[in-house]
Amino acid sequence: MQFRPASLAVPALAFLTTAFFPCESRAYPTVEGQPRYVIITGDALAASFQPLADWKTQTGLPAVVRRMSDVIAAHPVAWDDAERVRLEIRDAWQAGAQWVLLGGGIGVVPHRYAHSTFFGGKDLLTDLYFQCLDGNWDADGDHVFGEGFLDAGNPGDNADLVPEVWLGRAPVLTPAEADRFVAKTLQYERTPAGDYEHVSLECAEVLFPQDWDPTLPPTLDGAELVEPLLPYFDLHPALQVTRLYENFQDPRWRPGALRENRASVLDALNLGSNQTLIVGRGFIHNLSVGSGTLDESDFLGLTNGSRLQSLRILGSTAAQFDSGGIGVAALLAPAGGAASVVGGSDLEFPTSARFMMIEYYRLIYQDGVSAQGEAMARSPVLLLPFTSFDSVNRWSVMTQLLLGDPELRTWTGPLRTLTVSHADKAFVIDTGFDVIVRADAAPIEGARVAAWSAGQFLGVAITDAAGAARVPIHPAGRGSFRLTVTASAARPFEESVRVVGSPRMRRPVAQAPVAGGVGYMDYDGVESQEEIEIPPRAIRSGAVAGEKSASGRAALEASIPARLALRVCGPQPVAGALELELSLRSAAPARLEVLDLAGRSLASRDLTGVGPGTVTLRLDSTARLAPGLYWLRLTQNGRDARARMLVLH
Repeated sequence: MQFRPASLAVPALAFLTTAFFPCESRAYPTVEGQPRYVIITGDALAASFQPLADWKTQTGLPAVVRRMSDVIAAHPVAWDDAERVRLEIRDAWQAGAQWVLLGGGIGVVPHRYAHSTFFGGKDLLTDLYFQCLDGNWDADGDHVFGEGFLDAGNPGDNADLVPEVWLGRAPVLTPAEADRFVAKTLQYERTPAGDYEHVSLECAEVLFPQDWDPTLPPTLDGAELVEPLLPYFDLHPALQVTRLYENFQDPRWRPGALRENRASVLDALNLGSNQTLIVGRGFIHNLSVGSGTLDESDFLGLTNGSRLQSLRILGSTAAQFDSGGIGVAALLAPAGGAASVVGGSDLEFPTSARFMMIEYYRLIYQDGVSAQGEAMARSPVLLLPFTSFDSVNRWSVMTQLLLGDPELRTWTGPLRTLTVSHADKAFVIDTGFDVIVRADAAPIEGARVAAWSAGQFLGVAITDAAGAARVPIHPAGRGSFRLTVTASAARPFEESVRVVGSPRMRRPVAQAPVAGGVGYMDYDGVESQEEIEIPPRAIRSGAVAGEKSASGRAALEASIPARLALRVCGPQPVAGALELELSLRSAAPARLEVLDLAGRSLASRDLTGVGPGTVTLRLDSTARLAPGLYWLRLTQNGRDARARMLVLH
């Protein structure tokens, strides 16, 4: 069964009205530019996660590590530490963050349980609390979180279930476990094995009846959940798909399925498969695979080495992290296992979970949304209208967890080798560095190119249809910077580029000044009377005649938002009028656009002379939008900020 978003074709927006309100912004620690990736972890684990933050920054996602002690100190007024973490993530999101990694399990980074009355009632472990930042997860003030609508007298907690950030969790407890998690993440992302990324493994048993008699037809076969994925895999002809089914001879299946049992599944896992899906019954510490069972020790003992899995398990409590479990075991396996695990924190109901699973793989293999945190967060979008009250849908959405880096991108076939053409050196006065990115002699569009020099600058650009990009750089002196290029289905490219003095630059001569002016000497030793041109960025405050006083400048600067930002006001989904909050750094022209999930611009409005400061805009024509998920994009001076908007009628 295919699960596709509704059509997103819409007419242009009718009109935007603006109003101005003062804004008090919270300063958020950043790494040279907007913070795009935030890791929150225990104080003792911060050093272990720093190499991952450094890698993200090097690839063009400025990253920071926030210690729990800093999070607690920054938010003294809160119900508990879990709320403090949510407030911290909200601050980061408002400052431009898009990706969040909770770097710790129980007792290291707080967790949250959401209460459900479905299936007899239960408190469900959910990280959705930390990524859905609108709404109120405790609207009735009873500190029972995430309650759904029951009736007019029990309206629930108004919990918004539309994510603002893409989020994952590293369920580690010690520095040694954190080191292992980071090493495996970097292995998968930075130095992939290169010989297995085209290997896909799908395993499925008969789910009902539990004691299936092969002479009788199944009530629900796990293979029914796997077969709809095959057309998406077919879009990648080099993908090698192995299917292990308990009911492998059923004529309903595409030919080629093999028998599933304990030995066949364990052998395939130890051999190493990149994308791995297991559909089976189980509960926390074990998983049924046909007539056999895999337990926690089997996953902890996997020996697939550097052929790390992107593992998804449907049907058991595979991704819960409050009492061990098979997902945590696979993630922390010392000799192999998984780089990431997607699954439920509690029981999974195939009738509902199957739709999210199918959409997850469609997003990755058809739409190219390979980042697992984004694909997982977007996969339940069409179930959200049915989650306001307690039901199987609300349960399923609440319990989905990602154990792993949310920006980890599933490989979808053999890795491409990038060829990056560029000058052999850069000059101190350069403001840009030109590159052309190709693979197999063809230009690569959409590659992310980053020039990074620790403590000096971070420049990022995206290649165009010709594979070309001009990366902004501002070297402070001679030395070098790290050029890093990442693209879908490609091994990352890394190279050091020298920064040298430019022949065009002049430096003052210490002795024997030239008559009639200041003497300057070229770096090659030739004297000149030309004066060096100071770039505008080098002019310090107060150096320009007629500038405001220091106190006036301070007041002006304090009123200007720290960075470009865009936020949807109020809970989602939305219907009818919608208010947006924009933070503009200057009065320069800005542009607001509505994009579909493929990045196509559906409508736009130019904003001129409305900054600097915080602006609220009223969007009156959401009724003209087809139901679905949209991007809102604000651009100004070459920077952009985004927010997601879910529209329902």
